[in-house]
Amino acid sequence: MKDALSSLEKLATVNASLLEKLIASQSTMLKDCQAIGSESLKTMRSLKNFPEFLAAQHTILLQCSEKAVENYKTILSVVGDSRDDYFSMADESLKSVGSIGDKPEKKSPAPKVAAKTAGRKTARKAA
Repeated sequence: MKDALSSLEKLATVNASLLEKLIASQSTMLKDCQAIGSESLKTMRSLKNFPEFLAAQHTILLQCSEKAVENYKTILSVVGDSRDDYFSMADESLKSVGSIGDKPEKKSPAPKVAAKTAGRKTARKAA
């Protein structure tokens, strides 16, 4: 019972840590997008012709893409670390349970039920 409770506690800790890191990563991504959006508005207001607009748009998209790739790499790293924690917990659980191929110990046979019920009447058959 203590092993089960400690396993659940460890699982809850890993889940909470994963969630905390993912939320922080998403928060950072939102802040970055907000900053890039704010900068792009300032830039777009000062443009004078269409080629400048296209160049500015390209720069903005490039910045957003770079931030998104950084964020995805962070997420993959966080999820990978958590995956390792989940696998180690699964390995510990399997060790405590034993191998599936292990045969259980032979127990003495149960007393014969027929000997106990020999003198009793059986149920009537339905007509």
